[in-house]
Amino acid sequence: METVRTSFLIILLSLSLSSFQQKEGYSKITDRDKFNLGEELQFDLGYGWFTLGKADLKVANTLVPLDNKSCYEVEIKGRTTGLLGTFSKVDDAWGGFVDHESMLPLSAYADLQEGKYQRKEDIQYDYETGEIRIDMIKRQKPKPTKYYPIEEELYDLISGYLKIRNLDYSNMNIGDTVKFKAFYDEIYYDLGVLYEGIETVKTPVGKLKAHRIIPIIPKNKIFTGTNPIVAWISADPNQLPLKIEANMFFGHAFVELTNYKNIKYGPNFN
Repeated sequence: METVRTSFLIILLSLSLSSFQQKEGYSKITDRDKFNLGEELQFDLGYGWFTLGKADLKVANTLVPLDNKSCYEVEIKGRTTGLLGTFSKVDDAWGGFVDHESMLPLSAYADLQEGKYQRKEDIQYDYETGEIRIDMIKRQKPKPTKYYPIEEELYDLISGYLKIRNLDYSNMNIGDTVKFKAFYDEIYYDLGVLYEGIETVKTPVGKLKAHRIIPIIPKNKIFTGTNPIVAWISADPNQLPLKIEANMFFGHAFVELTNYKNIKYGPNFN
């Protein structure tokens, strides 16, 4: 059970961050440089009073060529730590390549090692054919290739994360709701975001002003209650993901930013 709990916390970071898209009418990215090439963020993952794991989020130092396009390469790695890691090891990685111009996903991958469970995924977004291709190896056995149609303005975990870093929150009012489409784990989602304004939040990287945002998600067995996820994004030019809290089936979970370096605006955190 602890292995399952920790893997859910790791994907909570990705799922929550990928829930933020632009309001209808805000079609342009306002500032591409809110995140920096070479940026590295570190997070604690836990529930209740206990830290169960760590996660690292890195943007590659340079743009990467793919399909004759320049791409951002981003990877999220999560793992169990301490005594829990000795008995219930989780070592997961999600990554993706996002078109520098459109900010749409071109390629993504997952490499999940959770105890005896293993899964590898390779996902390709082919906009010429209008298809998503998924190749998977589960427990060292290849699965048949699957195809899904690409819907307009469809985002995945990594492209959704990059998009949030470029939103202009100054144009949002308390109560504004954003709607968008996402694709994750072979499922299409109609998601939303409720903006709740600015408040001061205490975090491991300081007591900071932050945008408070509520992801609106479909009912499921992982998250419980009304508005089960709350996220705080720093109200400064970097718009860093500071903190995420969620009511999950096993209890109250959290993700907190604990360190950062190579950010665009400001020094490294020590």
